[in-house]
Amino acid sequence: VSTACACSVGVCTVGVTGVSNYNGAASFNFTVTENGLTSNAATATLSITAVNDPIAVTIEQKAGQNDPTSSLPINFTVTFASAITAATFTTADITQDGTAGSITWSITDSGDQRIFTLAATAAGYGTIVPSLAADLVTNSLSDRNAASTSSDHSINYAANVTGVTASI
Repeated sequence: VSTACACSVGVCTVGVTGVSNYNGAASFNFTVTENGLTSNAATATLSITAVNDPIAVTIEQKAGQNDPTSSLPINFTVTFASAITAATFTTADITQDGTAGSITWSITDSGDQRIFTLAATAAGYGTIVPSLAADLVTNSLSDRNAASTSSDHSINYAANVTGVTASI
């Protein structure tokens, strides 16, 4: 219960706060006390409807991926805040925002339907910068993804890179 019960002319209202992102059946027991008298216990039964919250998603360089690099594939980690329906996340959803040309993407699920490896091969040199627009991927509740965010998702693909250490 998040607010005290307030009654007026035989109608009582109360605020209830539930578990974040919960949906389905819920109930609580209650009694009403007024002027020293307490009612019999009763149960309020609720049906909580799902709210289509956007699913946060990040795209980052995969741990151990060299940057710059002359080796293919170039790997990124795509992390969704909650499990998605993996079949709704396809290579067609990925946009290349960098300068490298002719990118071919592949996606591998880690098995939890939250964390994916996004691998890129390129026919031309330049930066590879993947992104995911909003509303392309869904979960079992039909929630859709938010646009991807990143702190480091740009990798320079160049010829003959030597002496490079992994960026973590």
